[in-house]
Amino acid sequence: MIFDILQILIWITTIMLTISGLDDLYVDLLYWVLKRKHKNSLPDFSEMYDKPEKPIAIMLGAWNESGVIGRTLSFAVNNLKYTNYRFFVGVYPNDQKTIDVVSQISESDRRVKMVINPQNGPSTKADNLNCLYSAISEFEKQFGEFEIILVHDAEDFIHPRALKLYNYLIGYKGYHGIQIPVVPIKSQLGNMIHRTYCDAFAETHTKDMIIRQELKTFLPFSGTGMGFHRKSMYCIEKHNAETLAKAEYVEKHERKAYIDPFGRIVEVNNDYFQNLELQKENDYFNNTHYKDNPFEALKTKPSVFSRTNKWAIISFTIGFILFVISGFGLYYYASNSHYSSGNSENPLRLQEDLRKSDNKTSNSSSKLQEYNPISFTKNKNEIKIFL
Repeated sequence: MIFDILQILIWITTIMLTISGLDDLYVDLLYWVLKRKHKNSLPDFSEMYDKPEKPIAIMLGAWNESGVIGRTLSFAVNNLKYTNYRFFVGVYPNDQKTIDVVSQISESDRRVKMVINPQNGPSTKADNLNCLYSAISEFEKQFGEFEIILVHDAEDFIHPRALKLYNYLIGYKGYHGIQIPVVPIKSQLGNMIHRTYCDAFAETHTKDMIIRQELKTFLPFSGTGMGFHRKSMYCIEKHNAETLAKAEYVEKHERKAYIDPFGRIVEVNNDYFQNLELQKENDYFNNTHYKDNPFEALKTKPSVFSRTNKWAIISFTIGFILFVISGFGLYYYASNSHYSSGNSENPLRLQEDLRKSDNKTSNSSSKLQEYNPISFTKNKNEIKIFL
């Protein structure tokens, strides 16, 4: 009984692992198919270092992070190849150790701002970020608007040139949201599970970003290492306001245009964002082997995914299913062919097996006279085979 139950559990586990493996295989195949196309579509970063710095706000949520928040902020302010930024660190009034560390750094560097949550922690990351967003909005009323808002975790090592990348892509090239690859750092004495998780997360997240971008679906923002254009937040505010208005049964003609804090009508279009770099002839000297403006070629190049998102995903799924079915069909055909070829090697083996079976079931105790397996007696018109 126990053996039967164990056998059933093993079969269930095997089936589930096979299904999960096919799903991973699907993602891996898409990645290797789309990798080259994605690599060819990357922008020319040779211009990245010469662009004027847009103001950037960086949000860091911290609850009981006194052991790592000091290292994160110290590394950033000493190594970032960028100057026009401000850190907004969200702490809680009942976490005095984290408050002390952030206060010490903020007193020595004005680019670090501490924001104390009005309620005791822990709450949620969303609550902490909402508090930080309110503080950024109040800061902007006095010192001006930020161009870019970034979200990082309290333990992050921010790449020294990451802000240059955000500034270039969001501030000048018209992107509204950017997620950079997140690579977990293995602890020096980490166990096998921790190191396996680090590698698996880095590989899976990087593949997901490429696949989802090429399939024209949403990007898998990881909650850290992500940046947004400031006006994207205004668009979210507008959406939330309209949703709230509908919930309160406010008629459409009663709602006024949604205005951001600087008097601009919030709309999701290029006229509102206006963060595309003005193209001027001979305004940049490029003495490298990179293209002067790779984006023009990308705009004129026909997209592989000119169809809708739905049909693009369906076509990839159908192709993958046909590939799996073909593989199983080939394996089944090869197995049958091997079985048939094994029997054809000795066409009289089956008859010999039948003879032995009959001998075992016979009630006669006499032994069969031994004969040669096959003997031939030739007559004029027939050939007899004696067994």
